[in-house]
Amino acid sequence: MRSPTGPEVVVPSPTGPITAADRSPNGSRPAPAKRLPATTALEATGAWARLGMAPVDTNGPRIRLSLAWTAVTACAILAGQAWLGVWLALVCAVAAAQACRTWRAERRPPPVLAAVGALVMVTSVFAGRLTPALAAGAILAVAGAASLVPSLSRHAPLLTGTVAVVIGGCGAAMVAARTHSALVVMVLVAMAGAYDAGSYLVGAGAGNSWEGPVAGVTAVGAVTLALAAAVAISNPGPGPWALGGLAAVLAPAGTRVASLLLGNPAKSAGVVRRLDSLILLAPAWAIIGPLILG
Repeated sequence: MRSPTGPEVVVPSPTGPITAADRSPNGSRPAPAKRLPATTALEATGAWARLGMAPVDTNGPRIRLSLAWTAVTACAILAGQAWLGVWLALVCAVAAAQACRTWRAERRPPPVLAAVGALVMVTSVFAGRLTPALAAGAILAVAGAASLVPSLSRHAPLLTGTVAVVIGGCGAAMVAARTHSALVVMVLVAMAGAYDAGSYLVGAGAGNSWEGPVAGVTAVGAVTLALAAAVAISNPGPGPWALGGLAAVLAPAGTRVASLLLGNPAKSAGVVRRLDSLILLAPAWAIIGPLILG
């Protein structure tokens, strides 16, 4: 434009000087900025965020990692309770630390303390069936007391304890269920794996956030049908359908709980997401599963 006292000058834009491409057709003033349309990926991310859940991550070797997780877990289940306890103690410790790192620095729970708490939760099973409940109470009591101390409250001790108890409790329940039989835990992993696979395969290309969970529940129904057919002769009754219904309700609910443990649900937290469908399902399964499949 032309200044009041001199020749035409170039007014810089927020990102640099105005070029010929930035000017309007008459060359006198900048052309209005064009609003770029949101991509489908960003729209999908916003839909998942409104539900407090993470968007389906279509990047990376997700299927290979899922198969590897299932294979190692199945081998640990068949090898015995001790091997399963060691494996899940490590997985839960990593998941707890990973959940803490998704929080902003000023509110971030200490990852090391959360990992130690999860490790204690899982390994406490070997001291007795009721020990994990006692360990959970102790961890939350200490965390609650620490939150009352001003110098410690900035480290979010109650959140740290909650992350450790919820994630560690999932692993502890699976190890406790292995006390009864390998079959109980194998069916649990099959139910959770079916939900995860269905939710991922359909949700990765879905336009609506509900399509993935619905596909996951449908996959659980298929596993339930196979389980009912397998146990119909030795243990007839509605038991397998009760377990399938339990998985259909608690597996998707567990993913929501996992999102609440993350400071940013859209942030990468692969180990947490590997356990999320088991967070609520595993403790309930440890109580009900042996009664039906025992």
